[in-house]
Amino acid sequence: MSKSKDNVIRGNHNDDFGLTTEMHEIVVQGSTYKTKLNRVYQNRKKWSNPDDNELFSFIPGTVVELLVKEGDSVNEGDPILLLEAMKMENTILAPKSCKVKKINVNIGERIPKGTLMMKFE
Repeated sequence: MSKSKDNVIRGNHNDDFGLTTEMHEIVVQGSTYKTKLNRVYQNRKKWSNPDDNELFSFIPGTVVELLVKEGDSVNEGDPILLLEAMKMENTILAPKSCKVKKINVNIGERIPKGTLMMKFE
């Protein structure tokens, strides 16, 4: 993608998006749009680069079985946890080859989406 086609947002006051009455330029694939940013946008959860040493639940469910213990070494793709959601068992696989540092869930625990289930090292 060429530099002229990068996505850019430019605000009127040093990128301060706190004011909803200001007009902002948004550049998407080379096309420039002017818009106002609302409070929903201002109060959204900011994106941050995920830590690959943390495993979060991607769906709500109940922990059916823990297939590893703290301190176990796992290979990428190894099954590490069974999570039941909507009457289906989902096998959660190790995202990389590593060592299980901390398990933050228990068997039988109902967890919401976004719960930190395990930490790796």
